Amino acid sequence: DLKATQLIMNKQIAGCRLQVTSWSKTIFTSLLLIIQYSFCFSQEIVTPLTCNPILIHKYNELITAKKFHNHSSLSDTIIISPTKPFIDDFSKEGVYPDTSLWLDKDVFINRTYPIAPPTLGVATFDGVGPSGMPYDTLASPSSSSPADTLTSKPIRLNFLPSDSVYLSFFWQAQGRGNTPDKSDSLLLQFKNPSITNNSIAWTTVWYKPGFSTTITDSIFHRVMISIKDTSFLKNGFQFRFRNWATISGNVDHWNIDYVLLSNGRSAGDTIFDDIAFAYNATSLLKNYTSMPWEQYQPSEMKSNLNFFIRNNFDTTQLIASFKYNIYNKIGGTEVAYDGGADNIKSFIPNGFGDIPAMTNPCLGNNIPPPTCIPYSFPALTDTSSFLLECALNTTPDKDRWNDTLRYRQKFYDYYAYDDGTAEGGYGVWASGLP
Repeated sequence: DLKATQLIMNKQIAGCRLQVTSWSKTIFTSLLLIIQYSFCFSQEIVTPLTCNPILIHKYNELITAKKFHNHSSLSDTIIISPTKPFIDDFSKEGVYPDTSLWLDKDVFINRTYPIAPPTLGVATFDGVGPSGMPYDTLASPSSSSPADTLTSKPIRLNFLPSDSVYLSFFWQAQGRGNTPDKSDSLLLQFKNPSITNNSIAWTTVWYKPGFSTTITDSIFHRVMISIKDTSFLKNGFQFRFRNWATISGNVDHWNIDYVLLSNGRSAGDTIFDDIAFAYNATSLLKNYTSMPWEQYQPSEMKSNLNFFIRNNFDTTQLIASFKYNIYNKIGGTEVAYDGGADNIKSFIPNGFGDIPAMTNPCLGNNIPPPTCIPYSFPALTDTSSFLLECALNTTPDKDRWNDTLRYRQKFYDYYAYDDGTAEGGYGVWASGLP
């Protein structure tokens, strides 16, 4: 039976409208006749989202607990040096920016929107606010307005122009989300701390306009900004990223990654010494991310896991160790795996690492090595869950946060294929109707 309403409709899910496509039951008989005479056809489509369900859930959770604060304290000043730069690759767990570095909560910290990110996690700019709902539900879909802002805390930047101060980052348009339109943009601004009028204190130092939807761009682009203007080289300096977007939906996506600010750099400082996971760990099951505990059979288990490891050096490097463990709900160890040590080639031009013992390890115990004993979950209950924790170790390594993955395997009362984060809506579009 074909389901109800319009070709594109809004469906309330957890207080937010997801756009889906369907047909009206009332035209079912007519539709069969049309199909019989080949007067119409349909095709699958991906539609933009109206909101961000993940943010809605987290926002409501924090509001209920009275723990949501839209802005962090301005009182802290960050002190940087070549050995302790301002650095954030957004690999820390959570959906809001790190409050030790950033002031606001507009952007969505996630691991699912980017394609081949430099490291685990990005900050995604779109048309919805911290609550996950659009900034203005009445805004025209063809308009572009100021949307998300990501503002650094004040930084002690009282250096000389000769101290080689650089800010670098990576950006990607769209990713697995929605393409920014030509009227949209992503921009970077610096603040002169000597100007008290906030409306004129900020200067745009870099921007990128949106582009035609006919262009496909899934690459992360590096940006290096030299800071030599003495109006910025002061205590209390701040920088911020902003986007212009359609503010009536979860659309016009930009991803940024690996923001790094320090003195003692150079224009050629484009290689960062970091080996990192690029994507989240995935389900331990062959076909589902979650399934009812009563339906589980040992045959549902994967025989091997998959991890994406990226070497951001420009040379082959040693991964000194790779290990993962699976823990039960009370913290007991179910699985202990040791992948040993091995060399990994640089991502450019070789792509993600290809080390079977680390990137495609067996699912089971292998201690002592080398024999791997396949694992299946023990007797389950309606609240069973298991924690996979995987870690790699390399030296040197600029950021340790992206070296660890955690995944919670749940057995409750439902089936699920997806990872729980919606990057777009899905439906069927019909054409040729009279």
